[in-house]
Amino acid sequence: MEAMEVPTKVRSRRDPSPVPQEGVWRRQRGESDLSMLRTACQRQWRVGILAFLFVLLPTLVWIVLAPPLYVARLQLLVKPGRFESSPRPAAAEVMLEAELGSEVGILQSRGVLEKVALESHLVDREEQGSPEERLARAVRHLEDELKIEQLPRTNVIAVRYTDRDPKLAGRVLDTLASAYLEKRSSLYRNPRSVEFFDAQVTKFSEALRDARAALSQFKERRGISLLNVQKEVNLRRIDELQAEVKRLDAEERSHSQVVALLDQKRSRSPARSIEEEFVREQADLVGVKARRDELRGTLTRLQERQQVLEEATPQFERLERDVDIAEKNLALYRGRMEEERVEDALDHERILRVTLVDPVVTPPLPVDRHVPVMLVIAFVAALSAGVGLAVIVDRRSPMELIPEVSAPSPGTIASTRIEAPAETQRSVSG
Repeated sequence: MEAMEVPTKVRSRRDPSPVPQEGVWRRQRGESDLSMLRTACQRQWRVGILAFLFVLLPTLVWIVLAPPLYVARLQLLVKPGRFESSPRPAAAEVMLEAELGSEVGILQSRGVLEKVALESHLVDREEQGSPEERLARAVRHLEDELKIEQLPRTNVIAVRYTDRDPKLAGRVLDTLASAYLEKRSSLYRNPRSVEFFDAQVTKFSEALRDARAALSQFKERRGISLLNVQKEVNLRRIDELQAEVKRLDAEERSHSQVVALLDQKRSRSPARSIEEEFVREQADLVGVKARRDELRGTLTRLQERQQVLEEATPQFERLERDVDIAEKNLALYRGRMEEERVEDALDHERILRVTLVDPVVTPPLPVDRHVPVMLVIAFVAALSAGVGLAVIVDRRSPMELIPEVSAPSPGTIASTRIEAPAETQRSVSG
């Protein structure tokens, strides 16, 4: 009996078969992941080595040939103000956080960064584009390399700038400190306000002096000291004189009647007693007329004086009003100037609350790159890239031809077991 022949089939991954591609990997599920990786690396070792070198060599070149970087540092101390020093810790902490946030915002403001880019000659590094575009790119580069942060649980703001040129790094932070303090001074302090109010005080002081001089000259020229008092006294005196003149007029009429009557009696009977009485009454009449005429003259002068005072009243009141307005304006601007001086002192105190912890210096040493650590990281990354790419390529590449043994049927296995002893006996007898 002939030996049993086991039929074989040849399949490949590209052979269209109802067995899916993942079936080959399922048949190898007994292998460990490590053996799978080893197998993939053995099959695709060229790809793995190329990927390993592709990742490692550029990294080594960069580590060796990369220019050193220098970091300039700047620290700003924000001293707490009166409110931040209050006994209420929560409010003080909130105010301090807001103050520090404001200072960081000023440091990062566009105007400060543009001034730093111009004065530090960062714009000169940009060679293409219009001046505005070069400035914009320089500011963007400055924003990327400038790191501003608040040190935890402190009142200190730390600023770092990294550059290949140590002198430029120091110059950038030195310019930043100057531009920042100048910006704070312009924001928190307005020196023109005190100058403005000082000029206004000088102006209204001169206006008050001129108004007082004009009023004094007017009084001297018109003979006025206290206009309202003088007018009141004049009016009272005029009333008195008018009453006195009326009384004298009545007395004159009475004396005139008596004199006329005595003159008639004297013409009828020229007695000595009548003549004496006539002369006496006539003398009294003459005295009353003289007194009345004198009072009338005084009354006329007082009335003329009163008219002068009345005519001078509008101008006098205008001059007094000018003096009063000048005094009020002077008092107002003096008060505002004092307020501005107080605010200026407070602003000056706020400006002085931010100080440089240390002056900016040129960094003497470059940044430590930690070359051993970077080499280890580069080796691990290159190794991972090589192994990973080898596995990926191995899974996607055509598989080598693998003989597949078809499973024998149960009948074939039984016949084989029955025919085996006969074959043994024939071999022995032969």
